[in-house]
Amino acid sequence: MDENYTGLLFSAGTNLVLGQYDRVVSDVQTVADYVLSGPDFEPEGHMIEMGDMLAMQGIAYCNLDQPEDAATAYTEALRFSPDFALLYVLRGQARQDLDDAVAAGDDFAAAGETTLGPEFAAWVEAGIDGEWSCKTLQTYTPPE
Repeated sequence: MDENYTGLLFSAGTNLVLGQYDRVVSDVQTVADYVLSGPDFEPEGHMIEMGDMLAMQGIAYCNLDQPEDAATAYTEALRFSPDFALLYVLRGQARQDLDDAVAAGDDFAAAGETTLGPEFAAWVEAGIDGEWSCKTLQTYTPPE
């Protein structure tokens, strides 16, 4: 990622923790507009960072009660980080909010295919069951 935008990555993360969701959306959009549409865009150099940033944007949109925008951001994030299983859960939840049970079910099934171990599988299952969402992701503690 261009070193000029690294600060926006940290800004977006900080604003997410502080609950300043409009700023998260703005920070990520600034980077996305530059990186994704710029003449020098090389996907290989931006895969992880853009996936993370777009995930933060999706969580921000979700907390702003904008599930359609959240689902779009999660879809873009998955383009860069297709193995990010929690994104499938989050997008599935957004699609549930949009009354798209079929697409939500597909996302939950994709998340359930993870092989990252039992602790991670518990997170996925709890997300599918609605025990946590974008609004409780930072405070949720799975049962022991």
